[in-house]
Amino acid sequence: MTLYANINQHSKYFRGQVAKEPFKIVLLLTSDLYCWEGNQNQYRTCDLDFFIRTDAGEFVEHGFLNCIDAMAERVLRQMLPGIEEMSKQGGLLNLDQLFELRQTTTIQTMKKILKLLPTTVPRCRECGKTISDCYCDSR
Repeated sequence: MTLYANINQHSKYFRGQVAKEPFKIVLLLTSDLYCWEGNQNQYRTCDLDFFIRTDAGEFVEHGFLNCIDAMAERVLRQMLPGIEEMSKQGGLLNLDQLFELRQTTTIQTMKKILKLLPTTVPRCRECGKTISDCYCDSR
């Protein structure tokens, strides 16, 4: 199967390298972050949106990254033990590294997401029931 990609709108490379249509990519035999090659460049997985091409020549999004929630959880679970250990040890160096981590765009984005999530079970404004028990028209 031939895989195609285009630069993801959240990538730092988006403005300079986004193409009108997806380009062929190849997975490189490397352990480097920049493991995809295409369009005469090398890319990280997070920089790309993936596509396949139908027999009719139409580009269709590939499900390669559709498990984004599971991937995000995996990353967070991998980070947690190190953060817990650094937190327990204290020390100025560890605390400084934890503070720097807190300022990263990843953590800042997570904070924005958390602010948008309800903190209590949502209830219908008309009947006061939860979504599974509410049969109002305003659902």
